[in-house]
Formats: sequence, structure tokens, C-alpha cells
Amino acid sequence: MHDKKQLTITDLNANPVYSFNHDTAEAEGRFELILISKTYGVDESAAAGAIPFNLFVKDKTVNLDFLENDLGIASARVYNLAGQEIYKNRRHDTKNPLSFQLKSVRSEVGIYVLALTTKDGKNYYYQKFIY
Repeated sequence: MHDKKQLTITDLNANPVYSFNHDTAEAEGRFELILISKTYGVDESAAAGAIPFNLFVKDKTVNLDFLENDLGIASARVYNLAGQEIYKNRRHDTKNPLSFQLKSVRSEVGIYVLALTTKDGKNYYYQKFIY
């Protein structure tokens, strides 16, 4: 966490308690939360084939092949690393491949997370990808 008034950065993982004096005359925005991800690789479970679909990006199009598995997917969502939802598709058929483009994404390359939810809400599948 960055305290813009004190000009300090505190690691809240190492020091979860942070004390400060607040003056009601101070402007909003004194604190800035800094999030750092230490890994951007694919999880071992995904690499080992635990995900029952293939995801690949070609010509700025995200392609999902469900490998003839009827997963009963209720929704497919894509999030950026800031946790913002940038794509949403309600879908109930996984017998056919799904292809889409992330129209809200600018031209720079980024890392995104696909989240699939089944109709019954019991299963969730997540896959990181580069777009």
C-alpha cells in the first residue's frame, strides 16, 4: 500500500496492520493499493490436462474447443489482471466450439483469465491466456 501523504510503501502481507492519523480536511485518494502477481505461468493442473477444453488465440480471436465434452456451461467470462470483466457470454451448449474477440482490449498484448461456470453452479473452470 502506498501512503501518498507519508510517501511510504507498506507490504500488507508482511505487516497486515497499518496505523495512521486521519484529518477530515485531507483530500480523498491518500492511499493507493499496489497489487503484484508473482507468477504468470500456467498452473500445473492445467498443464496436466485437468481442464476439459482447449483454449487458443489466433488472429485476435479466442477459440474454445470443448473436446466433445458437454460441460453444460452457463457462462463464459473474461477478466483482465485487474479483475475487471471485459467479456461475458451466456452459453448453454458446449457441443460446438466457441469463438469471440475481446473488442474492449487495445492492441497491446496482455494476460487474461477465462472463467467458465456450469449451469448447476457446481463447477468452475479457469484458464489464463495471452491475448
